[in-house]
Amino acid sequence: MRGVSMRMALMIAVLALMSWCPKMEAQAVLGKDEAAGQTRPLIALTGADSKVDKPAYYRVSSEEAWQRIWLSHLGKTEADRFREHLPIVQIDFTKCMVIAIFKGAASNSRGLNIVSIDEHEDTVSLRFDDMSYQTAGGVDGGRVPVTPYAFVVIPNSAKLVLIEENVQSLKEKPPVWNERARLKAE
Repeated sequence: MRGVSMRMALMIAVLALMSWCPKMEAQAVLGKDEAAGQTRPLIALTGADSKVDKPAYYRVSSEEAWQRIWLSHLGKTEADRFREHLPIVQIDFTKCMVIAIFKGAASNSRGLNIVSIDEHEDTVSLRFDDMSYQTAGGVDGGRVPVTPYAFVVIPNSAKLVLIEENVQSLKEKPPVWNERARLKAE
């Protein structure tokens, strides 16, 4: 009985705290870490099998644009949406936007790691790194051809989004950030 009353007291305390701190609740929902000055992605989908084989960067703020980019990523057409069972990802664009990163044709990658998202006075800076691996032997050193991508869902913002990639050549060295894109609000 004592364990039940302790859990009930803890639940009441948490609910009371949330009612006193609505700002804290909203920040948790939107992924905002005010102390660190960073915005965490609400979700990041990444992999190495996109049908987009050229480097591209998009700021997606509408359902129409999202459907176009999603179908392109899958290598499908608008007509395919109605004929085939395709994965569907729904986004609430009244609260969120998607940053789509296509690295293009590459080799030996499992996808893209979102290192940080920092919100500044007039920009949102998104930094990513390739989740690469080494191979040896075989034809061309055993390299595996891939097309890495990431879809990063973050809270809506009218600020410029600056995308930077870590291009350091040695693991023991500090990151080297190269600007890849500047995405303005639509």
